[in-house]
Amino acid sequence: MHDENMQRNEMWQFLRHCRNAATHNGRFIFKGNKPKCSSKWGAFEITEDLEGKKLFKIKKNEEEGLISIGDPIRLLWDLEQKFFQ
Repeated sequence: MHDENMQRNEMWQFLRHCRNAATHNGRFIFKGNKPKCSSKWGAFEITEDLEGKKLFKIKKNEEEGLISIGDPIRLLWDLEQKFFQ
């Protein structure tokens, strides 16, 4: 897949927003208070409702946080299978 198409992909955008959240103290911060591109991975979707919310659920039954601590490994695996095989 061409780099430009890859960067527009919903799963790639999901990774980008997670990376940005990780660099902002583990919380989602959007310029203009909403993501510009569709950002989905499996059952997860990044929307403006996540502004200021945590990226990770640290405890098993914690309600705040989008993904669990092991999910980035699976996300990277899914990206590898889609774009780099």
